Amino acid sequence: PTQLTAIFAKHSRRMDRQHLVALSHRCSKLGMCANNDDIPWLEELTVRLELCAKAFSAREAVSVLWSLAKRQQAGTGQLAFRVIEVLQPQIRACNPQELSNAAWALASLEASVSSSEEHVEPRTGNSKRRLLLLMGSACGAAVRRMESQHLANVSWAYGVVRMQQEEWFSPLADELLSGNRQLLQLPPRHLANILW
Repeated sequence: PTQLTAIFAKHSRRMDRQHLVALSHRCSKLGMCANNDDIPWLEELTVRLELCAKAFSAREAVSVLWSLAKRQQAGTGQLAFRVIEVLQPQIRACNPQELSNAAWALASLEASVSSSEEHVEPRTGNSKRRLLLLMGSACGAAVRRMESQHLANVSWAYGVVRMQQEEWFSPLADELLSGNRQLLQLPPRHLANILW
């Protein structure tokens, strides 16, 4: 870990926005978290991402949201807020995988926020819910292109935040009842997330 800190300190200024997003995503996949004293440079990574957030594409914004949800790192509310602000006008540009990941990330972040942290950054919680509301129609429009995992993730997300999202659930129910998609082919774990 000490060598990684030295490498990041020496070379991170050469990393552009895309590299920082990729690094954040990969660190999250490995379970690295800045709350770990062995990885102090993740805090600087968060600051750098915050500085370039306005230039994020929809894909980059979703990747950063996913990594924040996966890391569950304290003190990232400002970055989450900036990313959500950037993603809102781009939500219709997201493909089914990105919509699914964004919904999962927003619900995971919402579920993990403690009341004291929400008191410090109340606008982050409000912006998460606004984006989830906005995403309902985008997800509903994409339901036919979604794989079962996407359907499960989006349904799980709305269930976790206890949001009755008619723009999502109505097209989902129509698709599942239409016969276009065999319910018997859906893995039981996906069906459970859709139904709960």
